[in-house]
Amino acid sequence: ESHTAVIKVADSGEGVPPEHISNLFVKRFSTKREGTGLGLITCKNIVDNHNGELSYHSGEDSKSIFEVRIPINRDSCSKSVNDEARENIVPA
Repeated sequence: ESHTAVIKVADSGEGVPPEHISNLFVKRFSTKREGTGLGLITCKNIVDNHNGELSYHSGEDSKSIFEVRIPINRDSCSKSVNDEARENIVPA
Protein backbone atom coordinates (compact mmCIF):
# COMPACT_ATOMS: atom_id res chain seq x y z
CA GLU A 1 0.00 0.00 0.00
CA SER A 2 1.53 3.33 -1.08
CA HIS A 3 1.07 6.74 0.47
CA THR A 4 2.71 10.12 0.06
CA ALA A 5 4.29 12.31 2.71
CA VAL A 6 3.62 15.98 1.97
CA ILE A 7 5.55 18.86 3.50
CA LYS A 8 4.68 22.46 2.65
CA VAL A 9 6.92 25.36 3.60
CA ALA A 10 5.64 28.92 3.20
CA ASP A 11 7.40 32.17 3.91
CA SER A 12 6.20 35.66 4.67
CA GLY A 13 8.45 37.40 2.16
CA GLU A 14 7.70 38.98 -1.18
CA GLY A 15 7.74 35.77 -3.21
CA VAL A 16 9.77 34.92 -6.29
CA PRO A 17 9.63 37.26 -9.29
CA PRO A 18 8.11 35.45 -12.29
CA GLU A 19 11.32 35.81 -14.32
CA HIS A 20 13.26 33.78 -11.71
CA ILE A 21 10.85 30.86 -11.26
CA SER A 22 12.31 28.79 -14.10
CA ASN A 23 15.78 29.08 -12.51
CA LEU A 24 14.86 28.15 -8.93
CA PHE A 25 16.29 24.64 -9.19
CA VAL A 26 19.28 25.53 -11.39
CA LYS A 27 22.67 24.92 -9.79
CA ARG A 28 24.50 28.13 -8.85
CA PHE A 29 21.50 30.39 -9.59
CA SER A 30 21.10 33.01 -6.88
CA THR A 31 19.69 36.50 -6.62
CA LYS A 32 21.57 37.10 -3.38
CA ARG A 33 24.93 38.82 -3.47
CA GLU A 34 26.37 36.36 -0.94
CA GLY A 35 24.37 33.36 -2.17
CA THR A 36 25.95 30.20 -3.54
CA GLY A 37 22.93 28.98 -5.48
CA LEU A 38 23.21 25.53 -3.92
CA GLY A 39 20.39 25.47 -1.36
CA LEU A 40 17.36 24.60 -3.48
CA ILE A 41 19.23 22.33 -5.88
CA THR A 42 20.60 20.39 -2.89
CA CYS A 43 17.07 20.03 -1.50
CA LYS A 44 15.79 18.92 -4.91
CA ASN A 45 18.55 16.31 -5.25
CA ILE A 46 17.71 14.87 -1.82
CA VAL A 47 14.01 14.70 -2.67
CA ASP A 48 14.78 13.19 -6.10
CA ASN A 49 16.91 10.50 -4.43
CA HIS A 50 13.78 9.47 -2.51
CA ASN A 51 11.67 9.35 -5.70
CA GLY A 52 9.85 12.48 -4.61
CA GLU A 53 8.99 15.86 -6.04
CA LEU A 54 9.93 19.38 -4.95
CA SER A 55 7.81 22.15 -6.40
CA TYR A 56 7.24 25.87 -6.02
CA HIS A 57 4.13 27.96 -6.32
CA SER A 58 2.91 31.36 -5.20
CA GLY A 59 0.39 31.47 -2.44
CA GLU A 60 -1.84 34.26 -1.23
CA ASP A 61 -0.24 37.69 -1.56
CA SER A 62 2.45 36.13 -3.82
CA LYS A 63 4.21 34.45 -0.90
CA SER A 64 6.49 31.52 -1.74
CA ILE A 65 5.30 28.00 -1.04
CA PHE A 66 7.57 25.01 -1.56
CA GLU A 67 6.04 21.56 -1.48
CA VAL A 68 7.87 18.28 -0.96
CA ARG A 69 6.07 15.05 -1.87
CA ILE A 70 7.78 11.76 -1.04
CA PRO A 71 6.21 8.36 -1.61
CA ILE A 72 6.15 6.18 1.48
CA ASN A 73 5.22 2.60 2.08
CA ARG A 74 3.91 1.69 5.51
CA ASP A 75 5.66 -1.68 5.39
CA SER A 76 9.05 -0.10 4.72
CA CYS A 77 9.00 2.35 7.65
CA SER A 78 12.11 2.38 9.75
CA LYS A 79 12.19 -0.14 12.57
CA SER A 80 12.58 2.82 14.93
CA VAL A 81 9.03 3.87 14.06
CA ASN A 82 6.69 2.16 16.49
CA ASP A 83 3.64 0.21 15.35
CA GLU A 84 1.20 2.88 16.52
CA ALA A 85 2.97 5.57 14.48
CA ARG A 86 2.97 3.27 11.44
CA GLU A 87 -0.79 2.86 11.74
CA ASN A 88 -1.20 6.65 11.60
CA ILE A 89 0.22 6.94 8.10
CA VAL A 90 -2.70 8.04 5.95
CA PRO A 91 -3.06 8.89 2.25
CA ALA A 92 -2.46 12.53 1.30
